[in-house]
Amino acid sequence: MKSVRGKKLKIGIGTEWFYPKAGGVETHCIEFVNWLCDQGHEVHVFIFDNIYQKIKDKAIKLHYKIHCLDLLNEKNKPMNNPRQREAIDFILYKVSCLNLDLLNEKCKPKNNPKQRQAIFWSFAWNFYIKTAFLNVELIKKLDLDILHAHSPTLSYIFLLVGKMLQIPTVFTTHAAEAFTFPQFQCLTTCQKLDIHKCFKCSLLSKAHGFHIYNFRLKTFFLQNNIERIIAVSNTTKEYFMKNIKTKSNILFICNWVYSNRFKVFKKDFDLCKKYKINKDQKIILFCGRIEREKGIFILLRAFVYILEKIPCCKLLIIVPSEMTHEKRLIIQFWKFICKIGLRKKIILTGTVAYEDIPRYYTLGDVFVLPSLIESQGLAILEAMAAKVPVVVSALPSIKEYVKDGENGLLVNPFSPKDISRSVVRVLQDKQLKQKLVYNGYQLVKKKFSPDKIIPKIVRVYREEINKKKKS
Repeated sequence: MKSVRGKKLKIGIGTEWFYPKAGGVETHCIEFVNWLCDQGHEVHVFIFDNIYQKIKDKAIKLHYKIHCLDLLNEKNKPMNNPRQREAIDFILYKVSCLNLDLLNEKCKPKNNPKQRQAIFWSFAWNFYIKTAFLNVELIKKLDLDILHAHSPTLSYIFLLVGKMLQIPTVFTTHAAEAFTFPQFQCLTTCQKLDIHKCFKCSLLSKAHGFHIYNFRLKTFFLQNNIERIIAVSNTTKEYFMKNIKTKSNILFICNWVYSNRFKVFKKDFDLCKKYKINKDQKIILFCGRIEREKGIFILLRAFVYILEKIPCCKLLIIVPSEMTHEKRLIIQFWKFICKIGLRKKIILTGTVAYEDIPRYYTLGDVFVLPSLIESQGLAILEAMAAKVPVVVSALPSIKEYVKDGENGLLVNPFSPKDISRSVVRVLQDKQLKQKLVYNGYQLVKKKFSPDKIIPKIVRVYREEINKKKKS
C-alpha cells in the first residue's frame, strides 16, 4: 500500500465560524487554512450561506476554495433562525436523555421508545441527514483525502458524508471543557454569588445549553466512531475520556498564535484620536463576545472598584463578531453601561475585523478576561503576543499555560474585588508588568508557534488516511 507521507493533501475544512469574524474559533480556522495553503495543500472550506455571502462580498484574494453547503429550503433552515435551532436542539436532547439526570421529573420525556424515535428521526432527517445527502455529490467530485470539522453541526454532516464516501473524519472541539466546572452543575444555589440578576438568569440558561451540547456530541458522532477528536486543552481531553464513552481516539493539540501578526507594539495614534484616549490614561483591555459567560458584567463591577483607585483609566471593549444576536446584546449592554453611569469611562468599539485586532491591542496597558468558560482562551495568547500583561480567570484550561505571578495573574472570575485588586496591582507595579509581558511573550514564541503545532494535525491526517487505505 502506497503511503501518503510527504504527499500534498486535499483537505476539507468545515466550520460555522470563519472570516470576516474574528472570534477564537474564527481566528483558529482562518490561520489554520492559510498555513495549510502556504505548505502547498489543497484546501476546501465548507461554510453556510449566511457566512458565504459576507466572504463573497469582500474584495479579498483567497488562495483556498470556498464552498457554500446546500441546506434545506428557506422555510426549513434552522441555521438562520437561532430560536428554531435552539428548539430543535432541545427536542433532540429531551428525546433520548434517559441516561442523563439533567432535568427535573416534570421535564423528563415520556418513556415511549416509538415516540422518541419518531421525533428524533424527523428532526435528524430534516437537517443533518438530508443536508449530508444534499452535499455528498459536491464533496465526492472534489476527491478529498480528509474531512475536518470545527463545529458540532459540521461534524454531524461530515461524519455522515465521510461514511458514505469512505473519507476519514476529524473533529476539533473548542468548547466542551465547560462541563468540568462545578459552578455550572450547582447553579440553583447561585443566589449566594454576587452577580447581577440578569446575569444569573442567563447563566442558568447557558449552562442548560451546554448540557444539550454535551448530549449532541454523545449521540451523533462519538458513538458512531469518528476517527479522531482533537481537544484544544488537556482539560477538555480529560473530560471526554472520563465522561463520554467513545471508540474515537482523543488527543490534545493546543491553539497557536502568529506572533508576527502582533509585531507592532507602539500605540496606534489614529485609534487614540478616534476614541479620545490621552497619554496619561490607563487602558484596560477586554476582547471577546458580549456574552455573560465571558464575565463582562462581572468586569463592569470590578471596573467600578478600579476607578476608586485609578480614576484616570478607561475600559476598552473590543467586539470581534458580526453575529446578529450579538448586535442586539451590544445595544442592551450599552444601555446597561449608561444606566450605571460609566458611559464616559467605557469605550465600546463595535465590530472589529480580523485584520484590525492587532492595532487595538496596542492601546492596552493590561488585558482582562474574567471568563466563566474557556476551552483555552486564544485572546489571552494574542494579548501575550502583543506584549500586554494579562489578568485572567483561574480556570483549569487557562491554568495549563498561565502561571500566576510569572506570565500573568490568575483571579476568581466570580469576585469583582479580586479582579480589581489584580488589575490595580499590574497598573501600579512597573516591575511586575515588565515581568509578565516578557514571560508571556517568550511563552507564545516558544510554545505556541503554528510551525510547531499545526504539523501535529497534518500528521493526524496522514495517519488516518493510511489507516483508511489499509482497511
